[in-house]
Amino acid sequence: MGHISRGVVIRLLGNSKTCGFDPSKVVDHVAGCSRCWRLALWALDSLESQGARISVGSEPVRNLIALLRSQRERSLDRLGARARLGKLKRLTHFKRLDLIRTTEIYRTRAMFDVLLRDTAELARSGDVEAEEIGKCALAVIEMLSSQTTSDMLKKELRAEVWVELANGRRIRAEWTSAFQALRLAAELLQEGTGNPQPAARLHSVRSSLAFDTGQTVAAVKEAAIAQDIYRELEDWREVAASILLEANALVEIDPPRALRLTEQGIAMIDDSDIRLHVLLKGTATKSLIELGRTGEALHLLEECLGYLDQFRNETSLALRFQSYQARLLEVLGKYQEAELLYRGVMDSMLAEGYIRDSFIARLMLFNFYFLRGRLDEAATVCIEGARALHKAGAHQQMRAVWNELKIFTETRRVDSEIIKAVRLYHVEHWNTPAKQQPLGRPK
Repeated sequence: MGHISRGVVIRLLGNSKTCGFDPSKVVDHVAGCSRCWRLALWALDSLESQGARISVGSEPVRNLIALLRSQRERSLDRLGARARLGKLKRLTHFKRLDLIRTTEIYRTRAMFDVLLRDTAELARSGDVEAEEIGKCALAVIEMLSSQTTSDMLKKELRAEVWVELANGRRIRAEWTSAFQALRLAAELLQEGTGNPQPAARLHSVRSSLAFDTGQTVAAVKEAAIAQDIYRELEDWREVAASILLEANALVEIDPPRALRLTEQGIAMIDDSDIRLHVLLKGTATKSLIELGRTGEALHLLEECLGYLDQFRNETSLALRFQSYQARLLEVLGKYQEAELLYRGVMDSMLAEGYIRDSFIARLMLFNFYFLRGRLDEAATVCIEGARALHKAGAHQQMRAVWNELKIFTETRRVDSEIIKAVRLYHVEHWNTPAKQQPLGRPK
């Protein structure tokens, strides 16, 4: 059914005997529609503030009213917990744990919810403080009453924390510890309540980690699993977010499919979700560039750039769009501007700690010089790259690849297939060497 009106929800909750509709159908709709749920919360507040009689009629309506009141109470509890979070964060780690152990008001589900959210937000920015806040969240779980929180639920809550910690470690390129955290989360969820929401989040982070470590097939598979779960939950925002994960994994190997996916994602999210819109349109832009549809790519890129000021603190997002600009400028023949942007993106990524991404950008600069026949400059890019890899502590095979690429370049034996092989190598073997080195010394 469609959205309900104010009059309908007032009659539903106000015990009217002349409703003119099936209460159970309206209740089912309200429970699954965020817009109508908010309207029901407004109606309940209005009726209660006026001292009006609240429905005691059908069981579905009584259950809905109980759920509305329960959510309102939880929201108020979380609001108070957010206020207390400030005090907690001003303390040292050990004093935080001591406060949780000794003060009952810090040992609540609302406090856990707030700590989990803060852990997730810190993790998304790559802030190592997420680890300490996550430990506080785990400490709160241990102190929750067994009368209100079963052992199965506690395991599930622990899993949620470890998934967010894994995401933070992924963003900081701490691959091994990220995989460990996800394995622990998966084990805990197997013994949890079976709630699909944490499982979907687990698969989403698994997809991101697989993509970061060059496991494209796994990235697509995990994103698809997350999509299926979110579709069952009718959480369309998260469906679109997991579609973005799949599109990102496919944009370079199957740009037509990646473009179709981004179009699906854009169609299913609210216009107010600007960040997700920008991310989806950014991946669509890259797909269009790969497909040679430069006019559409230019239009879409300009549209995205108009929103980027809202995310000026997200350096990685700005650099991602700069790389799109550089590629598009190159394709459109603006070589001087493209070269400046390629080098700027490469240097900025390296300075900001996005080491692997800086080398993908370095290879884009190398390819730029190669296509222009400027092989001496391309060789210099390789020399600088080998030095940067040594400084970053990259594995020996990765450094050898750049040294071999330099030799191919200096002996004028480099070609597009070699560059493609190096690029795929970076995607798949940034952390772990391949069984065979992709390049051999030219004869």
